Amino acid sequence: MSMRTGFVVLNYGPADMALRACRSIAERAGGASLVLVDNFSTAENRRQARQGLADLEREAGGGIFFLGLPDNPGYGSGMNAGLRFLFARLPLDLVFAVNSDIELRQFDPGCGKNIETQESLYCVTLREGGRTRIGASRFVPWCFVRRPVDDPRGLDRGPVYAEGSFWGMTRTLFERTGGFAEDYFLYFEELDFVYRYRSLGGRFPKIVHLPGIVAEHHHGGSTGMAPGSGRSSLAEYWSARSRVVFARRWTGPFLCAAMMYNAVLALRDLAWGRRDLARAVWDGSRDALRGAGGVAR
Repeated sequence: MSMRTGFVVLNYGPADMALRACRSIAERAGGASLVLVDNFSTAENRRQARQGLADLEREAGGGIFFLGLPDNPGYGSGMNAGLRFLFARLPLDLVFAVNSDIELRQFDPGCGKNIETQESLYCVTLREGGRTRIGASRFVPWCFVRRPVDDPRGLDRGPVYAEGSFWGMTRTLFERTGGFAEDYFLYFEELDFVYRYRSLGGRFPKIVHLPGIVAEHHHGGSTGMAPGSGRSSLAEYWSARSRVVFARRWTGPFLCAAMMYNAVLALRDLAWGRRDLARAVWDGSRDALRGAGGVAR
């Protein structure tokens, strides 16, 4: 029997990318349930997102839902809202948390046969910039970098996580953990998840690759940027802040490595003549150390 699957697509800002992601899912994973979660930006963006999804729902014939949040609580909170919505409403085994800058290219309806539906995370095949790879990475804490996993046999070695752009979570795992941490706002939520899981059960979760699911990742959706528009001060701030928050929480001995990483980012931005980005990195690092930093609207 194939797994019963659903999808959560998270949107912030103009809904064009998110609606494109939703349409690709409806066309290639027919029969799967889908909810578009809109983290509020403007009334016009909300209206367009709701209307566009309503049009898609009529074409698909059901199984597509819209969930509008009253503000912009960030990635973790938005994804958790969608996961709770689908798991509470429907008898699903597995739900994929999907960024708005994803397009589903292939969905093998038999990919869920004979797989575990207990406490496992699922990654898919990603295409980025002409390269095809497994959508999982291994974290190297002493230098605070990630290394893509090139061989499925390496998914069980060390702190490996399914990447948040297309992340599959079982019902059992969601009920055990409550989903993503909600105090990062952007970045490091998926890495925090596997460390939090280890703190509960003494080991990192099992990561399973589903090669029959292939998605194109365009980048830029998490921060509401258009693909190819480059880094923004928003992205630099939250990346730097979340890196230090994560280090303080889970890898205390390597906090200095996180700070050094941010320092290198700031120097790079200065070398590029982007004082605004360098200042964002500094502000994010400072606010993380102070335990400050509000949610951006």
